[in-house]
Amino acid sequence: MAFSLNSSCGRAPFFLALLFAFASALALADTVHLKNGKQMRGEIIEETEDYIVIRVPFGQVKVKQEEIDYVERQTAQEYKVELGRELVTQQRYGLAIDELEKGLKADPKSREISDELARALNAYGRQLIQVRRLEEAQAVYEKLKALDPGSRESAAGLELLAKENRGLDRLISEARKQAASADLDGAIAGYEQVLAYTAQARERVGAEFARCLARRAEGSYRDQKFDASMADLERAFGLDPKLTGPLEPLYAASALSRIVALLNQGQIASAQKYLVRVLAFAPTNPNVLYIAGRVQEALSDVAGAADFYARGLRTRVNHPNAELVADLRGKLEKALNISNGQGARLETKPVDEAAFADAKPGAFESYETDHFTILHHNEELAKEVGRVAEAHFERILATSGLKAAWKERPKIYLHRSQTEYTLATAQPEWTGGVSRFTHTARGIANMQVHSWQTSPRLFKSVLPHELTHLIVNENLPSYESLPRAMHEGFSVLMEPDYRHNYYLNFLRLRFKSQDFIPLADLLKTKDYPRDPEFYYAEGFALVAFVARTKGFDACMKLVKEPAEPGMIEEKILAITGFDSMAKLEADWKEWILKGQ
Repeated sequence: MAFSLNSSCGRAPFFLALLFAFASALALADTVHLKNGKQMRGEIIEETEDYIVIRVPFGQVKVKQEEIDYVERQTAQEYKVELGRELVTQQRYGLAIDELEKGLKADPKSREISDELARALNAYGRQLIQVRRLEEAQAVYEKLKALDPGSRESAAGLELLAKENRGLDRLISEARKQAASADLDGAIAGYEQVLAYTAQARERVGAEFARCLARRAEGSYRDQKFDASMADLERAFGLDPKLTGPLEPLYAASALSRIVALLNQGQIASAQKYLVRVLAFAPTNPNVLYIAGRVQEALSDVAGAADFYARGLRTRVNHPNAELVADLRGKLEKALNISNGQGARLETKPVDEAAFADAKPGAFESYETDHFTILHHNEELAKEVGRVAEAHFERILATSGLKAAWKERPKIYLHRSQTEYTLATAQPEWTGGVSRFTHTARGIANMQVHSWQTSPRLFKSVLPHELTHLIVNENLPSYESLPRAMHEGFSVLMEPDYRHNYYLNFLRLRFKSQDFIPLADLLKTKDYPRDPEFYYAEGFALVAFVARTKGFDACMKLVKEPAEPGMIEEKILAITGFDSMAKLEADWKEWILKGQ
């Protein structure tokens, strides 16, 4: 889920503008020597009296002129060949291929670049096969074959890939046989083998694997194995987000049953941890809100209990007291058919969301809540989006300790389809939603969130993610106060647990091939890379690592006490206590791999 912002900058004098345009046209590559002793190599694509913008393999970096000692110039072709070789040596084959392909496009007859590209493609293909990233390996060897039709390396690589794919097909066939025979444990073990063989098989078997997990979760719930039910459902949601809406009742029932058991045992702190998980997932579910109120009553939090009970009744309260709390609880119990001290009668039947797909023709209609304006083509959907957005808004503020003193309501646009969404926002199809805003001296303005009616991640993921973008930027002096990857990391942090687990599992698989963006590079990246899922995963993992090892309050200092321009590494090191980014990166990777 992406976000964009509007910004403006001053203009250089006309003569300088011409000079810099000429320099860009030459497409020089440079080594920028900084006064602090560091170096940056890339192509200078913009230069003013105040700063330069240099394009590097991982994005673009703006550097103030006052920080620069001097610049060494190099032709773009020389730079690309040298950089390609250096990246191959570092086994960063994807970046090497990108740079060498640019060089070959500029000079198609260059034998030197062609040979370097062929070597990089073959090395990358071998590595990808070794870690069974088979689809990517196929694309790499097809590129090598197109570059050199007589390449023995491409022929050998493609033959080996065919063998690997036959092995994958056998595993998938066996897992499907187990599923067809209703052997859920056997089928799940089989699908685990498939994904262990290659994580990229998720596209082929993810939905059917998720259905098996969901069916086993139903059995675990009936057997009162509530943790097992939650674990299987969270795994299923990561594999197939379309299940999150229909199976919300089963997930909520599993979590609430565990919470009630803990409350009966007097383990209120443990009950609170489960409550946080289920509120992030189902913040408007009446049963969840009822149990949340009971937890707050156990903590003698009158205001908190009254708020949860009132939200369950879809109303609001002012000046709550014990008498009002008892009245609200009684009304909610009646609405939920709870009587004679009996517990909540938890519904596990899947939810039918078909009504949310209906769309009126014509222009957007408007529906307002306390903090948002919903632009929609389906009033029933708009009302539920409004309730969910308000709940996530309050939860994010309470969790983060941030402020959102907006002078205007953000507008949430619910387009009729993904096609309409992509046409209206010019966002790539991989995004589930986008937030937009303008930074001003008094906060942010012109706030918008865009998604579409049937987005499978709308309620559980898109809304908390994009609202976090707005809230975080409301508290920053500028967007540049945080690296883009950490903007995404904070937003994923406010999504439900199943999304956190999904990204961390994704990274563990990628780390096996030593394929990751070094943290120093990640913090400098200005643009989304070609593999955005990887980018989101690393951004989240960095934020989560700081939050879980140094404390949530320490992590939030990155927003509440933002780093000075160009000092984000120093800020992170000061918060985490590491003396270098290399040491931080080593401990961060170990933390991810251990699943802490």
